[in-house]
Amino acid sequence: DGGEDAGLEWVCVTLTGQAFLLHQIRKMVAVAIMVSRGSAPATLIEDAYQDVMLTLPMAPSEGLYLDKASFALYNQRATQIGQAASLDWEGEEEEEDKGGRAPSLSVGVLRERIRRFLEEEIVGHILRREDKTLVFTK
Repeated sequence: DGGEDAGLEWVCVTLTGQAFLLHQIRKMVAVAIMVSRGSAPATLIEDAYQDVMLTLPMAPSEGLYLDKASFALYNQRATQIGQAASLDWEGEEEEEDKGGRAPSLSVGVLRERIRRFLEEEIVGHILRREDKTLVFTK
């Protein structure tokens, strides 16, 4: 996913995982950019999976944001004990209280408002900042 706004072309990168190490995402993005621009061989991606220490650059933090967090493991455990509310980012509406158990927390009903905030505030800010600082386009 991506597009062109304010004369700047951009690409949306989505990463999913259970946990990430400090700066791991920035290093993964940097390697992908280097390989796609031809400044590093494609074998660098395979090399990164080996049990060797690599010194890798980090992509700038500008433009990176957490879109959503997944709580699948938490939800599974909460369901098993039947006491805690599940955290659900995909539901369409909040569940009713089920016999004293806390309702599921859902943002599904707010999806359009969240999308609009993301586009206008977050992506808008990222593009305006890049237009001024040229962190990625220098």
